[in-house]
This record gives sequence, C-alpha cells and structure tokens, in this order.
Amino acid sequence: MPQGIILTAIVIGLSVQALMLVGVMKLSRNHPTLEVESIEQALASGARSTFTDD
Repeated sequence: MPQGIILTAIVIGLSVQALMLVGVMKLSRNHPTLEVESIEQALASGARSTFTDD
C-alpha cells in the first residue's frame, strides 16, 4: 500500500512539472524576454494571451 501512494505522488509531481513546462514554453515563445515589465505591458495592451492555441 505505501508503495502505491509513493508512486502516485511521483506521477502527480511529474505531471505538474510537465504542465508548468508547457506554460513556460508558451510564455517564452510569445514573449521572448526576461523583463517582467515588458511582458506585463504586452499583456495589458491586449497582446495575445499566453495560453491560446497556435
């Protein structure tokens, strides 16, 4: 039983990391900069959302 819980925790952790990686990849593709202010300005001015389908 404990092995199943540990394996489930590992799978959930990897899934969360994969989802976060996809979000970061979309953000970097849409806004290729490290300047947070520039990303915020682009989002505020009505630029493409970071989570739209390509």
